[in-house]
Amino acid sequence: MLQRQRGFVVNISSVPARFGGGIGSIAYSSAKAALSAMTKGLAREFGPKGIRVNAVSPGAIDTNYHKKFSTREALDAVVASTPLQRLGTGADIADVVVFLCSEGARFIQGQIIEVNGGFLMV
Repeated sequence: MLQRQRGFVVNISSVPARFGGGIGSIAYSSAKAALSAMTKGLAREFGPKGIRVNAVSPGAIDTNYHKKFSTREALDAVVASTPLQRLGTGADIADVVVFLCSEGARFIQGQIIEVNGGFLMV
């Protein structure tokens, strides 16, 4: 990327980076918060070299992880707290990643894009 003076980095953060996560997820939430901060630092450092650095911060995504580690009640509570009234999908996240790597995002740098159906609003 440095040789070409062009490239894209899209980190994957998470909603718990903003609110600390649930009980037992301190390490995960802290790591994601650090990744969000690192995204901004990398964007400052490598933007002048033509490299765009951003992150996507998913909310609850309907994956095997949640099928294994979450209860139906917990997921139902998340859905009830989400204005779009559903869990996200892998495609919801992938579409944003593809956009961030496109020319349509040519002036987006150092951003953490929240993809959570409105679960957390700034």
